[in-house]
Amino acid sequence: MNFQNKVIIVTGASKGIGKSIALSLHLKGANVFLISRDRNLKKVFKNFSNNKNNSYFIGDVTDERFVKKTFNIIYKKNNKIDALINNAGISGLEKINNITLKKWDYVINNNLKSSFVCSKIISKYYIKQNYGNIVNISSVAGRNYSIVAGVHYTASKAGVIGLTKQLAYELSKYNVRVNCIAPSQTKTETLIKSLKQKKINIKTLSNKLPLGRLAEPNDIANACLFLVSDQSSYINGSVIDVNGGII
Repeated sequence: MNFQNKVIIVTGASKGIGKSIALSLHLKGANVFLISRDRNLKKVFKNFSNNKNNSYFIGDVTDERFVKKTFNIIYKKNNKIDALINNAGISGLEKINNITLKKWDYVINNNLKSSFVCSKIISKYYIKQNYGNIVNISSVAGRNYSIVAGVHYTASKAGVIGLTKQLAYELSKYNVRVNCIAPSQTKTETLIKSLKQKKINIKTLSNKLPLGRLAEPNDIANACLFLVSDQSSYINGSVIDVNGGII
């Protein structure tokens, strides 16, 4: 797969899956624009600085004004945007009786509202240019349930799947494809921290998975690159399970 001269936005790109997706696209020749509210993004960006067309933006993708301003800068610089990867999100470990309304809103906003805001803003450019690609990152929790997270997290990730399918239906007539990836437990800093809090042993969890290991961030990145590429040109409104065989 070659992404030479493709303009691709990746949210939540400062670590974990987002970082891996962004780096994989960069190595395939894409002009990658990284977004995160984590100021560590500046250090991460050093891996991309050998391409002068790459750039990064620090801000909150639930903030519509920030997203509008950022996407406008990217579009004006390149006169196009080829793909958006909605990866930004957080975990939520509390069980239902310990979830406050404030915590519920926080998780829903970061995991679902962020994808909605970014998709809404990007769709205006996609309609104008009459093509585009959106890949949303959901979770196996959105397909079934989570052994680690709570209902606020699973509800948000199920919402991402619903958002994907409806967006695909609405935007298809503009030659825009919208798909979703549902990863299982992936070996990121966030998951390791969550497992420690829940006192769940990584090896024990890995042994319960059909392939006997946790997903690596690059496993998810590979699926994402396929959905962004022309090789998936007839895949639309789909949810791709990258879960090692969990049924």
